[in-house]
Amino acid sequence: MIRLILYLLIAIGAFATVPALRRRAEPPAAALWSHIAPTVKAFTDPIRASVTRREEGALAEQLRQVHNAGQKLPDPDGFQHWISLTSTVSRDGWDNQYFMQAREDGTVWVGSNGPDGLRSTDDDILTECKW
Repeated sequence: MIRLILYLLIAIGAFATVPALRRRAEPPAAALWSHIAPTVKAFTDPIRASVTRREEGALAEQLRQVHNAGQKLPDPDGFQHWISLTSTVSRDGWDNQYFMQAREDGTVWVGSNGPDGLRSTDDDILTECKW
C-alpha cells in the first residue's frame, strides 16, 4: 500500500512539473474532476461556511470595538482595505472578498458572497455587528 501511494505521488509530481506530461494529463484530469467536484463540494462547502462564519464574527467584533471606542467605522467601499490593515483575515472560505453593509438605521453587517461568489443570493453568509 505504501508503495502504491509513493508511485502515485511520483506520478503526480511528474505530471505537475513536466509540461509535456501535464498537457497530456489535463483532458482526462478535467473530465475526472467534473465527476468528482460535486461530491467534494458537498464535504468542503460546510467546512468553508463554518470558517467564514467564524471569521465574520471576528471582523464584527473588531467593528464593535471600533464603534465602542468612538472611532469612525470604515466606509463599506473601503472595507477590504480596512481588513488588510487591521486583521489577519482577508478572504472568505471560497477566496472571495468580505463586504460590509451599513444601513440607515445604524445596523452593520459583515458578509460573504458564499459558494456562488455572487452577492444578494440565498447562499450569502451575513453576520450582524451588534453594539
